[in-house]
Amino acid sequence: MLVAAAAASVLLSSPGRRALARLPRAAFWFGRPRWLYVPASLYLVAGPIAGIRPGWFPIWTLWTLALAVLVLMLVTVARARRGGTALPPVWFTFLLAWCTAVAGWSERELRVEAFSLPLGLALLGAGILAARGREAESAAAGPTRGPSLNAWPVGFTGSWRLFGPGIVVTILPSVLATGTDPLTQRAILVIALALAAILVGLLRRQAAPFFLGLVVLPIENIIVFVVQIGRSISAAPWWITLATAGAVLLVIAVGYERRSAQGGVAARLRDLA
Repeated sequence: MLVAAAAASVLLSSPGRRALARLPRAAFWFGRPRWLYVPASLYLVAGPIAGIRPGWFPIWTLWTLALAVLVLMLVTVARARRGGTALPPVWFTFLLAWCTAVAGWSERELRVEAFSLPLGLALLGAGILAARGREAESAAAGPTRGPSLNAWPVGFTGSWRLFGPGIVVTILPSVLATGTDPLTQRAILVIALALAAILVGLLRRQAAPFFLGLVVLPIENIIVFVVQIGRSISAAPWWITLATAGAVLLVIAVGYERRSAQGGVAARLRDLA
């Protein structure tokens, strides 16, 4: 019932948005017409969040709703990089998805990765969409003023601004959960994500995935040893994972040293954007 009421509220608020947009100086709040869609967005998630109850149907409803809001966020980025859009800012849409996911996870029936991975990967996808359209957009538009938070990720450059938030949201919840709910699969997943980030950072010459992956590896190892291997986390799979990760890092280090023999390792690290 709450989901139906939320959907009805969104439909009823849309004509009001169009009517307000016709009024003089209708761009109130933060001075942007796109904020007129905020009430409809709030109605969409407020009811289901308030109606969370034990049981699988409410949990999967919130999970599906969070995915739908994340899809809306990606649509916002795709439209914004082609020109203006009346949809709410990406950070606001992501905040709605985050609150919806936290409400669904609060019942503890699903692991945190069921919610954190879609959130992080969608945020990372938003940065990738903005990065792909950046060069064409710059060539067509010419010099523009500095981007604002409401425009993120469109108009931003650099891996830290575009990809850093998505990488952190993807990996950090699993790193924290390793200490509170240690699982062998979770620890292996974190190591795999960290290695993938390092490889992408080297191949694409991007600083954010490279350095964040390097930071995550020792932190995850420390947490795993603190929760005592052999009790909460199986020793054999973990040691195999560490050996594999060590071999991959060794190959990367040898190859990177050969390519940086002339300019030096420090110079090549400074080339990461």
